[in-house]
Amino acid sequence: ASTLAELETVREMLRRSVAAAVADDRSVAGALADQSRDLERRYEEVHDRLLSLIACQAPVAGDLRLAMGLLHVNDRIARMGAQCLNIATLCSAMEPGERPTASQLSCLESMSELVDEQVASARRVFAERDVDGARGLREHDRGINDQNRRCFELAVEDHDCGRKAAFFVAMMARALERIGDNAVDIGQQAAFVETGRLHGTPIA
Repeated sequence: ASTLAELETVREMLRRSVAAAVADDRSVAGALADQSRDLERRYEEVHDRLLSLIACQAPVAGDLRLAMGLLHVNDRIARMGAQCLNIATLCSAMEPGERPTASQLSCLESMSELVDEQVASARRVFAERDVDGARGLREHDRGINDQNRRCFELAVEDHDCGRKAAFFVAMMARALERIGDNAVDIGQQAAFVETGRLHGTPIA
């Protein structure tokens, strides 16, 4: 529960970072850097506790799978927080007067909504060990990938903004795409904890 609660922190960071990019608010990066450091600190705490559990308590079968799955989930959460910080950092690094076009920002905003849904679903899927839900995360991720390609195409085709601003939007979309991929990985760990299988292969 403690680990999965961090996904709500990721969702907050995601919404704040994209809102900052849309509103050209360059003041958010510092606050998100603090949140990212907090996530990293809690990542280390959970990591150490899980390793201690495995080494000293000798969990077996389902308990061991859960501990191993949480190690992976904990890592993915830290990566998600880092990607949210990347978005805010890119926003603050844009040169004054350089702004993405409305269509580029709209694409980014729509993509962030899909990713937010994906992170929320990943939390539920892992909490409920929902194997079918893990497959659903992979299906939903295709929509995120399509939106990422659309954001990149707009950055290439739209010449109404500076080249650097367009490039930064493409990089922000890439960060969102990586958050979606990490959410898929969390779903995969849910399936592993429930079935003992990873990529459909039985665990010896």
